[in-house]
Amino acid sequence: ADRMSMAHSLEARVPFFDVDYVATAMRVDPGEKLITSDKCEKHMLRSMYQDVLAKEVVWRTKAMQCEGVGMTWVQILQDHISSNLVTDDEFGRAGETFPVNPPQSKEEYYYRAIFEKYYPGCEKFVHVWEGG
Repeated sequence: ADRMSMAHSLEARVPFFDVDYVATAMRVDPGEKLITSDKCEKHMLRSMYQDVLAKEVVWRTKAMQCEGVGMTWVQILQDHISSNLVTDDEFGRAGETFPVNPPQSKEEYYYRAIFEKYYPGCEKFVHVWEGG
């Protein structure tokens, strides 16, 4: 549901489990659902499956959406680009190569070069927002 809805700029909320499960969850004291120094997010749900799923799966830390494939995936990608795909010399000339909204990192430079390859001269249509 997620990919299909997002492909059309929609966000669908698919129900988790069933109506009876939701009714049961709503009867739980809200205080028991809070994150504390002793309990992580979704602690009760995780506890239900600790004997079914591997400990590493049940108790793994919550990842940011962009890091769903692993905690260090973004950093690994950035390091790879910085070490292998964009040289210091190329990045040093970023302002000359891309005078409109020059890239601020080697990762940005890499993606910008791909964009320019397929959409030459279209950078004037891309707007960078404050802090973006």
